[in-house]
Amino acid sequence: MIKTLNQSQFIDEMTFSKDSSYNNCFSYEGKIALFNYLEQLEEDTGEPIECDPITFCCEYTEEKNISHIEEQYEECNNMTEKQAREWLEDRTTLIEFDGGVIYQQF
Repeated sequence: MIKTLNQSQFIDEMTFSKDSSYNNCFSYEGKIALFNYLEQLEEDTGEPIECDPITFCCEYTEEKNISHIEEQYEECNNMTEKQAREWLEDRTTLIEFDGGVIYQQF
């Protein structure tokens, strides 16, 4: 069973209780960027996507800038920002927005 959510409802779904360890997975702007990406993915594939906030928090990571990926992926050490961006784009989904980036972990 899948229900259709608008952007505001998606943001509400992605906001956990204060007691949840998932509460700070994405900034407000990150939630909007992720919503727009997922909505476009649904349109492109013709397949509905289940809104599962915990899965999204486990599959995607938000960073203030792309240079922080060095902490996640050793291969990115000593890369320029442009090289790191290309490295990520070749391997996974990269969502850039004002205030940060979201990438799908692999």
